[in-house]
Amino acid sequence: MTFKNNSLFLILSCLMFFSNVHADSVKPIIEGNPEAKISVIMYDKLFECGGTEATFFQDSCDFFIQNIYPQIKNEFIDPGIISFEIRPHMLFDPSDLHVARITHCSNDGKSDVYHLLRKYGNEWRDSYRVLREMDRKLKGILSNLLSNQQYDSCSYDKKLTNHIKNSFKEGSKKYILDIQPTIIINGEKFSNDKHFWHGYNFDEIKNKINSLR
Repeated sequence: MTFKNNSLFLILSCLMFFSNVHADSVKPIIEGNPEAKISVIMYDKLFECGGTEATFFQDSCDFFIQNIYPQIKNEFIDPGIISFEIRPHMLFDPSDLHVARITHCSNDGKSDVYHLLRKYGNEWRDSYRVLREMDRKLKGILSNLLSNQQYDSCSYDKKLTNHIKNSFKEGSKKYILDIQPTIIINGEKFSNDKHFWHGYNFDEIKNKINSLR
């Protein structure tokens, strides 16, 4: 009888373990080579940088995405020299968290949703004060990547919510996150003090990455 009870306890413990693993299995959004010895993390506020409204954050974010990121992608991400992870930044508004959830909705580790939302930011961001209207626009933009059912499911997914909040909390605690965006290279914040408004200088990032190769 004792043996049976112990066996049952072992089986239930294993089931609980694998259930917890599954519950925590939100894949980070990573471009390039996930196994690369050089890791770069970008804390980015997609919501603030996605539209036409002039804000204190938007100029620096747009400059980085339009001018610095393509060079990083061409020289280091596409050749597989680095892993480049995209994480949410500044989740101070429910809409920020909502959009961050949607970027992870496919849970495949790909950045397709992120880049599509950024590309068409002008079409959805101006309606953020009316979440239902923003949802309608986002669903239209993402119709080829996400079904309405997937989208609605992600909108209330506690697993995604906890993953995103914990990711932001970890970054805020470990680093002093800049206004927009913040770059972490191999676990160390890459300072942009000399280029505060426009974010970063590509040559400086390039030199840092090459010094780690």
